[in-house]
Amino acid sequence: MAVASMEQYRIGIYAPSVMKNTNSKKRMLLVSYMGKLNAQVEEDPKKLKLYSYWRSSCSTRVRIALNLKGLSFDYVAVNMAKGEHSTAEYLKLNPLGYVPVLVDGDTVVFDSFAILMYLDDKYPQHPLLPHDLQKKAINYQVANIVSSRIQPLQNQPMVNFVEGKVGLDEKLAWAQYHIGKGFAGQVHTLLLNQLIIVFAFSIIKLNSVNIRYKSI
Repeated sequence: MAVASMEQYRIGIYAPSVMKNTNSKKRMLLVSYMGKLNAQVEEDPKKLKLYSYWRSSCSTRVRIALNLKGLSFDYVAVNMAKGEHSTAEYLKLNPLGYVPVLVDGDTVVFDSFAILMYLDDKYPQHPLLPHDLQKKAINYQVANIVSSRIQPLQNQPMVNFVEGKVGLDEKLAWAQYHIGKGFAGQVHTLLLNQLIIVFAFSIIKLNSVNIRYKSI
């Protein structure tokens, strides 16, 4: 697992494209800049640390919240494709072996829903939730439908389990049913209340869903 500042994280995303598609002078400048960043990084035990995987929408919503609140944090990349989430070291942080995990001093929180509520309580600047109780309740409702009624039922471990038990066709039908039912409820909620949901963990990254379930 690699630790990086957010600046290193951003540079790390774009660097391969820049290195491939630019001239040698710019490549040398980029290498020099990345070297300076590496030299500056020192682990601060008081700094927020987020264990994350780039394909995880659960991790994405926490990164969104941290940036909305303007909080600095170290990004610890957990490569789930290589099984880093199953190592003994990582399981000490999260015995379920999932991402994300937030470490704030002595506090360790490993569920994205809980992480976001923790951040909103401890760091009240730029609140994620409205103060109005009705609007706050609707935000919770929408977020909870995503985190408990849609996402876990179409995640890769679940659909792989369904495929192993009943076959590939049933795997697709299973995912379509639960995604469709969940979003039908969400649309009804939003239209009924005429609200824009702003709570960060109601934001869903659907790229992987669209790729896997194109016929939805």
